Amino acid sequence: MRRTSALPVLRAATEPPRRTGARQTRRRRPRSRRLVTDQVLRGFVQQCMDVRWSPEQINHALSVQFPD
Repeated sequence: MRRTSALPVLRAATEPPRRTGARQTRRRRPRSRRLVTDQVLRGFVQQCMDVRWSPEQINHALSVQFPD
């Protein structure tokens, strides 16, 4: 007697995906990045990178300088 015959068959894993059109229409739209749109923010980050700050240091300085 085989025990695997009592297990339910998982068809969803083997069937091809459906409703791809609906999924793509619900997909998030690309948004513009803050460093592209905000030149002041971009300049600040560039200055920090020029003096070779670490990403953690830049992150902390951004949270202090730009609290929003």
